[in-house]
Amino acid sequence: MINDEEIDEYQNNQTKLLSEDTETTTTHLGSEIFHGNNELYKKVQLLNENSEINKNDPLSPSTKVSKTSLFPEIPKRFIILVLVTLAYFNMFCIRMCLNVTIVAMTHGEGKQYNSSGPHLSRDKEPDFHWDKQFQGTILASLYWGYTALQIPAGLLSVKYGGSFLLGIAIFGSSVLSLLTPLILRQNVYALLFLRIMEGAFLGLVSVAGISLITKWSPIYERSIFLMVGHSGMLWGTVFANALSGVLAGSSWGWPSVFFYFGAQGILWYLFWLYFAYEEPSDHPNITKAELEVIGKHWDTTIGLASSLPYVLSAVLCPAWGYFIDVLRSKRYISTTNARKFSSFIGAGVSGIFVVAVVYVSTATSAIVIVTIAITLSNFNTSGPETNIVELAPKYSCVLMGIANFACNLTGFISPEVVGAITVHGDIRHQWSIVFYITAGVNALGMTFYLCFGTSEKQAWADH
Repeated sequence: MINDEEIDEYQNNQTKLLSEDTETTTTHLGSEIFHGNNELYKKVQLLNENSEINKNDPLSPSTKVSKTSLFPEIPKRFIILVLVTLAYFNMFCIRMCLNVTIVAMTHGEGKQYNSSGPHLSRDKEPDFHWDKQFQGTILASLYWGYTALQIPAGLLSVKYGGSFLLGIAIFGSSVLSLLTPLILRQNVYALLFLRIMEGAFLGLVSVAGISLITKWSPIYERSIFLMVGHSGMLWGTVFANALSGVLAGSSWGWPSVFFYFGAQGILWYLFWLYFAYEEPSDHPNITKAELEVIGKHWDTTIGLASSLPYVLSAVLCPAWGYFIDVLRSKRYISTTNARKFSSFIGAGVSGIFVVAVVYVSTATSAIVIVTIAITLSNFNTSGPETNIVELAPKYSCVLMGIANFACNLTGFISPEVVGAITVHGDIRHQWSIVFYITAGVNALGMTFYLCFGTSEKQAWADH
């Protein structure tokens, strides 16, 4: 491990030399001092590049007023990861809360509720008389704005930065959540417009989040950063569904759902304003050691390329879910076979594209194939993941926790495996092994699910 004293000594010598000689001589001195230690020389050069950039940047740590570090022992990249994960959490809370609350607002169109469920009664007149079709329109309106903003979100993230967009996205959608009861009581069609705008704000979240993860995650921690971030979406869904039912059935009534999740998002935004920075080098309290660990991230001009699979997934996955439900509703396919079909596409077909990456020869073809592979893999959401709800609706939260725990284990395992395989030698051959292992794991999981998977409600589910 290179210590700070060695780096400072090298930089002092380099500064003296720059006043007397040319850049060529600087390179020569670097070689002299470190006797061919290329690793040390490259790391010091990286620090010099960061220093040179920051010197001309009005927002660099050298020109910022240093803030009091509330958690000095926690690496700054982990603080960013937690906040991005909570942003995903808030996004799904705001997205999903109306799905449950609308039952309380309409009393389920006259469905009977007993004392063990939400405190709703048929004796009380429902606040709104919406038929099923109009309820569906209200629920879908958020996704109109959400889908429309996916591709522009990538461009906006490149131009304005993920930190700014993520903050605006959660803050804007949270304010709209707070305004929902007021707007709804004025005009239901104004609610549709509000939901479209809410979806537009939320459409920025995934792309802005992946932009920040790209910049803040070291190359061998990138998998766990993405997996932890994704878990925020899952837990947001679970939390929103559970708490919305409790709040809507309480004495505070259904408006409390929107007030709570709006306030929750604004609280997150206050923490974001204090802790968030676009680049690791922007942070006034980050250490040199952590900057070394993070390293130089990918050029921001390809932030767009890295987010493309997620943009495409956000657009096509809802369409795939709708397609599967149409097949089921028209009885072209059973629910169990529908889940297995999604698993076949999400794990099997996507695995074929993973293997295909081994044989590509250009960056463009690699981006296209990886985009297809990641997009198809997300179709699995309509397979085993949805299957959790069908096996035991009463215990779906517990099953999701178990499944999510198992999934996140790969976040710890995969970086170690990749690191062990790609230590030295022919890098193309080593990554070929990684891709083959990935496809093999996909095939194994898919085969097991195709053989033993079912969507039938289990006998123990009601106990």
